[in-house]
Amino acid sequence: MNGLHLDFIRYPSSDYDWSRAALEGFGATRGGGDLLAAPAIDPEGWGNYRRAALDALTVRLSAVARQTRPGLVVSAAVVPDLPKALYQNYQPWPSWMARGVLDAVCPMTYTPDTKLFRAQVEQARGKLGAAASLWAGVGAWRLPVDSVLEKIRARA
Repeated sequence: MNGLHLDFIRYPSSDYDWSRAALEGFGATRGGGDLLAAPAIDPEGWGNYRRAALDALTVRLSAVARQTRPGLVVSAAVVPDLPKALYQNYQPWPSWMARGVLDAVCPMTYTPDTKLFRAQVEQARGKLGAAASLWAGVGAWRLPVDSVLEKIRARA
């Protein structure tokens, strides 16, 4: 199976991308004005702009990859907490799955707490439904082997 995994298809936090290009792009949606003041004047619009920019990038990457290699499986690492994903990382991953932009999501469930790990996987599953491909990220690089095995065995 061939695949493309979009590992960091998110903003690290709401503090990122105050570049001239982003501010000018947002300003164009507002009809101009003070570039630096616009996000503070319209924080909801600024968030929507960044979500839309990330959405467009993801859609484009997926489409080009599939056009180049038909049958390719496209997945992405996603923030499991949906409000955080949408409003801090601007990552509308449930929409990507619903529209077929992604074939699978990999929630970054990197907690050492197995109960929280299971809850995060269950929340993501609840957003997508039972048939969707969901591959839970375990965070093995930061956990003892026993904890990794416990997460692998956990049923969500």
